[in-house]
Amino acid sequence: MLALLGLLLMASGAAVAWLSWDSTRNGLAQTRLIDTFPAQMPELGIYLAGALAMMTIILLFVMMSALPKKPGKPTFIYRSDNGTGVSTVDSRTVSMAAEEAAESTPEVDSADIRINGTAKNPVLYARFTLRADARPIDGIGLIRDVLIPQTEQALGAQFAEKHVNIDFQPKKSGPSARTTLT
Repeated sequence: MLALLGLLLMASGAAVAWLSWDSTRNGLAQTRLIDTFPAQMPELGIYLAGALAMMTIILLFVMMSALPKKPGKPTFIYRSDNGTGVSTVDSRTVSMAAEEAAESTPEVDSADIRINGTAKNPVLYARFTLRADARPIDGIGLIRDVLIPQTEQALGAQFAEKHVNIDFQPKKSGPSARTTLT
């Protein structure tokens, strides 16, 4: 898209330069079709160049706004019930603490946790990978009954949505674990 925009701009610039150039003053023997128009024609080239410049600026702003942006760290702001106190919590800090807590358990090998949303309606995005030697039911129970509730307690609000993905490491099997039927 940017390459096409660049080619369009180069072609437009060349056309404007050709339109606004007066070939009779520069000693060329041949006359161009544009030279037969009235003397106001070079001003048309200037107006055309200005219009193309404005279109270029607008197109560049459109292109820049279409680029993906990295989401900012959501900071949750909590106000006390009587309105006298305000506290803030950086959700990335809570996410990192939850990841460390999960990875310190014997069932979870790795964890990737993000918390988005608002202070009243936080949204959990989590991916856990259970160790190969862990029982899946123990790992799922740990995540559901311990890790997620502890994260909610640290935030001070229950998750409005929970998007949890649990992966299982494959057990390493050697050649002796194969069964051949004959």
